[in-house]
Amino acid sequence: MSPRRSQRSARLCAETVIFDVDGTLVDSAADIHAALNHGLALAGGGPMDFEAARRLIGLGLERSVEKVLAECGFRLEGAELVRIKSACTAYYDAHLLERTRLYAGVAETLEALRNTGTRLGICTNKRAETTRRILSGLGILNQFGVIIARGTVAQDKPHPAPLLAAIHALEGHHSRAAMVGDTLADIQCARAAGVTAIAVSYGYSDLPVSELGADTSVDVFSELFPALRP
Repeated sequence: MSPRRSQRSARLCAETVIFDVDGTLVDSAADIHAALNHGLALAGGGPMDFEAARRLIGLGLERSVEKVLAECGFRLEGAELVRIKSACTAYYDAHLLERTRLYAGVAETLEALRNTGTRLGICTNKRAETTRRILSGLGILNQFGVIIARGTVAQDKPHPAPLLAAIHALEGHHSRAAMVGDTLADIQCARAAGVTAIAVSYGYSDLPVSELGADTSVDVFSELFPALRP
């Protein structure tokens, strides 16, 4: 199946490609869902729906916990909120790779892009150490020249700062770079940075891929290679 291309797709021969993690490179929803349920249980609540958890993943775990607790009617503040967030994070750290897996074609496609001289990096709202552990455990950490994660710079996606920091660290230029992600935050980040935006249709977005406003989209990860090397 060929990538769906917009009229702007002529820009897609990118020298630098920056990737989101959850919902783009890895299917981590089951492990994150379990961590959110752990936090809810500590607050005295019942388990949340899996699909509802999927839609929160792009926020990063701590913000997802806050949103879940608020939506379930818990008005926690101060030390109690910190305690539950810390326990949720610790639970996730202990179960990072129980059910988290690479999406089909990720390892092969990253290798193929690297072999063409493409510079690859990460821009994620996950914590840096968590990101490294997952990518290392799944065997792809060495494909990336930089990881810009939550807290690396002052702002998170959809602000353009983390994406531009990743591109700068790889000595790239925004006019010859692409951002690959699965949510509106990824695409808005790319747009704000003046970077080509590529959406994957299989991730955690609560919007159809056609409504994200990307330059192009792919249905499977392996379609990225022909999309980026037309």
